[in-house]
Amino acid sequence: MKKEINTLFAIIRCAVLGETMSEAVKQEAVREAELLYKMARHHDMAHLLDYAYKVSGISVPDEKIAFEFIKQNAVSVMRYENINFALANISALFEQEKIPFVPLKGSVIRDLYPEPWMRTSCDIDVLVHEPDLDRAENLLIEKLGYSSKGKRGYHDISLYSDNDVHLELHFNIKENRKNIDVLLENVWDYAKPKTDGSFEHVLTPEFLLFQHIAHMSYHVSGGGCSLRYFLDLYLLENKLEIDRSVFNKMLKECGLERFYETSSKLAKVWFSNEKHDDVTLSYQRYILNGGIYGTKINSIAAKAEKKSTLSYIFGRVFMPYEQLCVTYPSLKEKKLLLPFYQVRRWGRILKNRRYKNASDEIQANNSVSKENTDEFSRLLERLKLK
Repeated sequence: MKKEINTLFAIIRCAVLGETMSEAVKQEAVREAELLYKMARHHDMAHLLDYAYKVSGISVPDEKIAFEFIKQNAVSVMRYENINFALANISALFEQEKIPFVPLKGSVIRDLYPEPWMRTSCDIDVLVHEPDLDRAENLLIEKLGYSSKGKRGYHDISLYSDNDVHLELHFNIKENRKNIDVLLENVWDYAKPKTDGSFEHVLTPEFLLFQHIAHMSYHVSGGGCSLRYFLDLYLLENKLEIDRSVFNKMLKECGLERFYETSSKLAKVWFSNEKHDDVTLSYQRYILNGGIYGTKINSIAAKAEKKSTLSYIFGRVFMPYEQLCVTYPSLKEKKLLLPFYQVRRWGRILKNRRYKNASDEIQANNSVSKENTDEFSRLLERLKLK
């Protein structure tokens, strides 16, 4: 598998960084096209392989796999066009209505790629001030035809356009992690108007990179993280002018120095041919075992580490107060109502027929070996996330 992994990253470097493929990589790309497609598709990066194959003059002999490559490329372009059109309309509306806002995540990072469609996104993330949230939501519904699904979450509300573009309208960017939320809650201190008089704001380069690292740490500690986040990290580091003293102070304040150092090194291993060490090898195994947001096994290992089945079931049935507040923000500072909200959550699970998922999760918990959880626990310690 090591050879295929190296080939995969050589192909991605060709697509995004303009690196020329060697003849050996080209031969492997033809021979292992199906496996490479599956590996890339697992992390929503198959469209990059299609692009690299085309610019390198490589033909996929298997017609079925060749079609899948083309399809993923077409899907990525279509998703980009839909999201870009929706974001333009949202931006115009908020400018017209004088609502300050900050585009987040993929909407910003895609500008660092050679072509913006190369950086796929499943949704649009936009931040507004919390006092502006209700007005912004109502305007999106009334003037742009969005529909609201679900109630206010921990940091956003979900809205959908008539062509099913998902908008996460944030009123904060906190991750429910005390160590990083101490800085993330002050996001507006690091935002400034894009141009004079504009209501669209952009984050400082240092905070943009910090928020990316903070978000990565949330996903890694919760079960996995896409390869895409590491490619984003590599581009952010190499294309932004970062004041390292400011950025390092942010990392230190939130205890993310080791996590950043190791994540940055792994990105350089993959995209600059830097050498592995034992920590990055362990980190690589963990990431490659996951998909965009991690596999079930990674997620269970993250939650269990390793609890007994009975203890795990109890923790999932009776969700802790802090976690339940994420699902039901109205519970905050009302701990006496915890039993009522537990029953409310059970009712929602039964109503939405999610008990099958719960049963599958319990079975997955039984299948996670002590070796899995021990390695995950050691990795968290090395990343200073534990």
